Parts: sequence; C-alpha cells; structure tokens
Amino acid sequence: MSYSTNLALLTKMGLDTFPHRFGRLMLALHAGAGDPPATVRGLAEHLGIPKASVTRGADRLVLTDLATRVPDPKDKRSVVIALTAKGSKLAKQLAA
Repeated sequence: MSYSTNLALLTKMGLDTFPHRFGRLMLALHAGAGDPPATVRGLAEHLGIPKASVTRGADRLVLTDLATRVPDPKDKRSVVIALTAKGSKLAKQLAA
C-alpha cells in the first residue's frame, strides 16, 4: 500500500498525529516484534525509540481500541501490549 493510503487509514482511526510512529508500532506488534509477548521495553529496543514513545503510542492505540495492555504475568512491573481484532485488521492493511 502507498504511503498516502496508509496515512489515510491511520487518519481515519484518529492516529493522524505522528502517523509513521503508530504505523511502525502497529506493524511491529503485528509481526510479533520485541520479546514475545510484546512489552514496552522489547518494542522500544526493536524499533530503536525511547520507551516513553512506545508508552504514548500504546496509550493512543488502547484509546482507539486498536490494542490492549495487560500486566505481564512473568514480570509485574511490565505490561504486555497486543493488537485487538480491529488493530490486527488495520495492521494487515498497512502491511499490504
């Protein structure tokens, strides 16, 4: 898909502020990046961005019902981020 098409998809979902960041984060989650399950730390390391950026991006994805955030069962200090069905559908469109 073209950049303009991806931008239109992200804008439609309310992710028009820094859409490239949301797109990269969604694609990383879709591809199973980071240290599965996907933690903020693992995604930040994989994407080469600060943890705070991943946290802000995840916050926005959760607010738009594109992702969920739950405590990591292995480490109570950490959270696991996963795409919802709606988020997976959008990520597949972005990846096409």
